[in-house]
This record gives sequence, structure tokens and C-alpha cells, in this order.
Amino acid sequence: MYNNIGDKIKKLAFLSACAGTIISIIIGSILINSEHEYSAISTPVSIYGYIVIVCGIFGSWAVYLILYGFGELIDRAISIDSKLPNSTNSKAALEQVISGAKANDEEKTASTPSEEITQLKYLYDKGFISKKEYIKRLKRLCK
Repeated sequence: MYNNIGDKIKKLAFLSACAGTIISIIIGSILINSEHEYSAISTPVSIYGYIVIVCGIFGSWAVYLILYGFGELIDRAISIDSKLPNSTNSKAALEQVISGAKANDEEKTASTPSEEITQLKYLYDKGFISKKEYIKRLKRLCK
């Protein structure tokens, strides 16, 4: 049900735009053609018919853009989420990646303090750790 939800929202946007356009044309045409039945008020009814057609088409177009944009936003969020480590808690996942990287480094060779500082700076610059955490870890490395 929730697979490809972004594409489903985009299709819904297209269908709602088509339906809104068709419905506004039908209702506008009914109002325009109703002047024969109500000859005393034919001019205002005709004007309302044209207004319904124009506003209905532009309204449908606006709804289409909003829904399509939302579908695109969902697609991009899913794309970004798929690139993240597989975990519901991003901070826990980050710590897992960091600890895994440290374990791999320790197995191969002990990393130098300059490499650790570079890695720490990278994590801080990318926003993975706060300034407080960055300073705390930096002090620990400099001891």
C-alpha cells in the first residue's frame, strides 16, 4: 500500500487536475447555456459560467502543482532515507557506523590522532554531531 507512494500522489494530482478541469467546463457550460431558460437573468448567469470555467481550470492547475510537488518531496525523502544506514534512530545508526569504523581501523592499524581529528571535523561539518560533542571529543583526543 505504501510502496511508491510518491508516484501514486503524482498520479492522483494528474487525475484531480483532469477531473477538476472537466467538471468546471461542464458546470460552466451548463451556466452559460442556461440563459435560454432564464432570459431575465441571462447575462449574469453567462458571466458566472465563464468565471466557473476559468477559475476551475486555474484551481485544478494549482491543486495539480501542489500535489505533484508533494509527491516529488516524498520521492526525494525516500531516496535520501534509503541512503542512510538501516535504523529508525539516526543517532544510534551514526554511533554504530562510527564504532564500526573505529573497530575496522583498530583491526587494520591504529589510526593517528590527526586522522581522528580529521574524521571528527568531518562529522561536525556535516552536522552529525553538535558543537558541544565536537569540543568534548576534541579535548579527549588532545589529552
